[in-house]
Amino acid sequence: MNRRLGVVGGAVAVVAVLLAVAIGAQLTHGAERQAGPADTSPGRFLFATPRKGARVCQQSETIHAGTDRLRMTLGTNGRPGPAVRVIGRGPTGGVVARGRLAPGWTSGVVRIPLDVQPRETVSGGRWCFTAASGARLAWAGEDADPTLSATMRGRPTPGRLSIASLLPGRPSLLSMAGRLAHHFAAGNAGWIGPWTLVLVPVFFLAALAAAARALLTAPRESRRRIPSAARWCVAAAVLTTASWALLTPPFQVPDENAHFAYVAQVVEDGTLPMPRRVGEEPYSQQEQATLSGLRLYDVTGNVLDKPPWSAPEARALRRVPARDLSRHSVTADTASSNPPLYYLLAAPVYAATKWTTMLDQVLPLRLVSVLLAGLTVLGIFLFVRELLPSSPWTWAAGGLAAAFQPLFGFISGGVNADALLYACGAWTLFAMARLLRHGLNLRRAALLGGAVAAGLLTKPLFLGLVPAAAAAMLLGLVRAARGKIRPRSLIGPAAVAAAVVALPLAAYELIGRALFDHGYFQSGVTVAGLATVAPGHGGGPNFEASYVWQLFLPRLPFMNDLFQPPDTLPLRFIWFDGFVGRFGWLDYEFAEWVTGAAVWIAAALLAAAVGTLILQRRSMRGRWLELGCYALVLIGLAAVVGHQQWRVFSVGTGAGFFQARYFLAALGLFGGLVAVAVRLAGRRAGPAVAVAVAGLAALHAASALILTVARYYA
Repeated sequence: MNRRLGVVGGAVAVVAVLLAVAIGAQLTHGAERQAGPADTSPGRFLFATPRKGARVCQQSETIHAGTDRLRMTLGTNGRPGPAVRVIGRGPTGGVVARGRLAPGWTSGVVRIPLDVQPRETVSGGRWCFTAASGARLAWAGEDADPTLSATMRGRPTPGRLSIASLLPGRPSLLSMAGRLAHHFAAGNAGWIGPWTLVLVPVFFLAALAAAARALLTAPRESRRRIPSAARWCVAAAVLTTASWALLTPPFQVPDENAHFAYVAQVVEDGTLPMPRRVGEEPYSQQEQATLSGLRLYDVTGNVLDKPPWSAPEARALRRVPARDLSRHSVTADTASSNPPLYYLLAAPVYAATKWTTMLDQVLPLRLVSVLLAGLTVLGIFLFVRELLPSSPWTWAAGGLAAAFQPLFGFISGGVNADALLYACGAWTLFAMARLLRHGLNLRRAALLGGAVAAGLLTKPLFLGLVPAAAAAMLLGLVRAARGKIRPRSLIGPAAVAAAVVALPLAAYELIGRALFDHGYFQSGVTVAGLATVAPGHGGGPNFEASYVWQLFLPRLPFMNDLFQPPDTLPLRFIWFDGFVGRFGWLDYEFAEWVTGAAVWIAAALLAAAVGTLILQRRSMRGRWLELGCYALVLIGLAAVVGHQQWRVFSVGTGAGFFQARYFLAALGLFGGLVAVAVRLAGRRAGPAVAVAVAGLAALHAASALILTVARYYA
């Protein structure tokens, strides 16, 4: 045992050094950085100037102090570009910036150097770009307020050019630490200063220390109900998720504005939100003003734009509560149809902090989700222990793989009911595994029923896990009957499980409909108020089945092709890449080479897991049906997500449920897969392999946090 601990300790030291080198390389890597936000993205080409050359001018542009060059997107139909001159004039008419792009450049993203640079941030004035004759140019931007439209050849033209201000050289994130800290504080709660950004690496380093302790403890783990390694895995999860909660700008977690509004309405009005009606404002006046001050709807979907960076923006944001705006609303937009369990858990925190501003309340409310992340990882650890009871070194590997999963940390670091959904999913898997391994009794039936009931009262998406839980209960009953247990002993546990699930749902259905017009089954069959018919797509269950199949699996020869590039293989480009890391409001993600490498890592994990099952096939006798129950979890979630997405697709309203986060309700299966793969290494090498796998997971999380810093603050 001492020798094994020495091997684990050596592996921890080696992985720690490699991890430090990899993180340091990312922090010191130089890259193109913005001097300030660009409120317009190059969404499409808006203007086309003739071959003889022309001038495009734009009013009220903001060019930031320290700008060395401007980044724009220009098209020439593949021909060499002509010379382009830029002259920026301030509000008083004086020249504040001037630059020139030499001829011969290539279509696409171009940088225009400035020989006269703005000494301070300039807002307003007039910026003109003149193209020399010789090639027809297309200028990229997006539609905008007609009062701010550009002019081409002296005529007002709808739309705004996309112009980004760039800093000199290619600074690294580490060299910009001071600037990043001030940007972080500007768009955050008033009590959060630049120094607070230091807490993010402190929390993450503490998470790494907790992970190391879990790995060192796991090989000599006892049979206690909650092993010490489990506690350290929970600590790693809480600290990592706290890093996400602190780092991510307010309301930049998907639907956080809607979930926040739900909690606010529960506390402020004592009611549940109603579905949003056409033309109705979704949030209270104070929340709307806060979101406007954060420029939420400008930043989401535009990677060039940033949350408030400057002192004037920060002061305007702090003045929102002084405007004496109402906190009352009647709808929480996309969250309105959810059952209230998560929001009731968060309500005491909101009530305790309602004396301050809504912006100041975001982080305390996020801490509720952070604690739920710890509960999720505890359930996953215990689930893995039931899967592989004789391989304790795999328990920490599975728990830490979940604790460091970036998408899980990002979502659970926000005000979002999904955090409780993930916890309920993890504990449902644990309850299923415990029932199937140890047999059916009243306590295990009640545990499974309680986890299912909590999940159903959190989000209707949990309906996808109900068939798997029911199958596990049925399998437990069959095994108990074969064990010649008296009929009375069978009826009791089944009745307890059914009652634990049915009674809370029935109570919510009756009370919700009678007092709040918010019944469960009404919320469970609506998707943000969308219509339920499928016009224009042939309709019928066969067409829907084909759509759902292609949403997750390759198209069969007899099926119509319903997905176009780059979504031809949704399993890879939507679900897998999203799981590896697609953050914000789906507006930034890892580079393609990272997701490409992740494919090979995932293939290696699957191969190792299959190898373990083959080598352990004797011990797997009698457990294949158990694995079938776990597979049914994924099938059920895919069916629910696919059905909801089909309804969105059928009414032509957009991407809808194309988000990998919905499958994190089955995050325990990911932890189980990692653990089973590590088991292939055996008792001697297994602990060291577990350390390597945990180190890779930690690097994944650290890289995602660094990517988030670059997205919002650099």
